[in-house]
Amino acid sequence: MLENCSCANCCPQPFCIYTGEDKTIALLVKYQNGAPFDLTECSEISIGLPNADGTRTTLLLSLGQVVIVSPTNLGNFTALITNQVSSLLNVGELQNIYVSFTVDGVITAVIYNQALNVFEF
Repeated sequence: MLENCSCANCCPQPFCIYTGEDKTIALLVKYQNGAPFDLTECSEISIGLPNADGTRTTLLLSLGQVVIVSPTNLGNFTALITNQVSSLLNVGELQNIYVSFTVDGVITAVIYNQALNVFEF
């Protein structure tokens, strides 16, 4: 089972971004026992970011917006938040990042709690 991360050990926290800015964020996903999750079997990785209007912007592995760092660097992946996406994000308090991994048709969801802080440019 994957953990719902407080992000203390998964990524430099919180990620800070300004609206209208391009930013690449690096994330790590691991099992509750601390072992890294092998992302090489994922057919899709989806990252949901909260927008100011209450919707979410979704970044996808299949569209090249999410990148698995390398097969030997298990559990590590990056996402590019473009200036167009960051201009839509919810400004203010710390936001959760919602990530789902699809392996053999099974979707596993992870929440990176209070992992994103968006500032007005």
